[in-house]
Amino acid sequence: MVKKALLSFVLFCAAFGVSAADTAGFFRELNAIGPHPPGSRAHAEARDYIYRTLKGFGAETEIEEFYYENDYEGYIKGYNIIARFGSQGSPAAGFATHWDTRPVADRDPDPARRDMPIAGANDGNSSTAVLLALAKRLSVTGVGGGYGAILYFFDAEDSGKTSSGFCRGSDHHVRYGLEKDLAFGVLIDMIGDRDLSIPMERFSYSHARVLCENIWRYAREEKGYYFFRDRTGPAITDDHLPFLAAGIPFVDIIDLDYDHWHTTEDTADKCSTENMDKILELLTDIAEDPERFMGR
Repeated sequence: MVKKALLSFVLFCAAFGVSAADTAGFFRELNAIGPHPPGSRAHAEARDYIYRTLKGFGAETEIEEFYYENDYEGYIKGYNIIARFGSQGSPAAGFATHWDTRPVADRDPDPARRDMPIAGANDGNSSTAVLLALAKRLSVTGVGGGYGAILYFFDAEDSGKTSSGFCRGSDHHVRYGLEKDLAFGVLIDMIGDRDLSIPMERFSYSHARVLCENIWRYAREEKGYYFFRDRTGPAITDDHLPFLAAGIPFVDIIDLDYDHWHTTEDTADKCSTENMDKILELLTDIAEDPERFMGR
């Protein structure tokens, strides 16, 4: 049975051009752009790369522009990138990441480096690479159960000095552009660590418990991903919160047990594309059978 399943997967990949190397390729391209905090030239380059890639997969793609007060750059324009697979009117599963990188390495152990931007290999690029790979898969397979999919690439998540300065892109979208057909969502953030440890984020568990427990149980019992911890972790200010506040079940898959968080050492060599592909496989399974995870 194992051999048959492996052969089926290989044939599927060969037929449809879906490869585990896709995540690694997107990850490499994003890192090659370099740090891309809001307001920088590289930020525009990363935006255009993501948009162009999604359009290439045939997704209905838009850039949602908004103005906001950036704690480091002042009043500037932000850019959410939103891609849809499937027709409007059907219930939609949401998958989200932030694509910006932090303007400062404020947690760096060297005080002289704390004003430098971070590369964001794990914090920004890992989850963005996975979502681009998911977009490629959905362009071939679609979403199961009569659902569509909305992929959110949020800007201005990581430029805050205090909690009110974070998650500006997702907050804007929920306030002014929230889709009526969005049934639930999954946010991924910092999922590229070589040693993943992902407890159930506390806000996710408190406000979307059925969805949260179903995903974590499936990851552990069906996929064998024991880095999905069978316990709750800390409450995190992240892009799922505006959706939860609007009554949309939205869970945050995040590993905060990362020594290089918000430092200049958040670089590609600290990350594992194999772990990113495991998250990709989980998201693919959720997209194939959304009802299973909703618990209905």
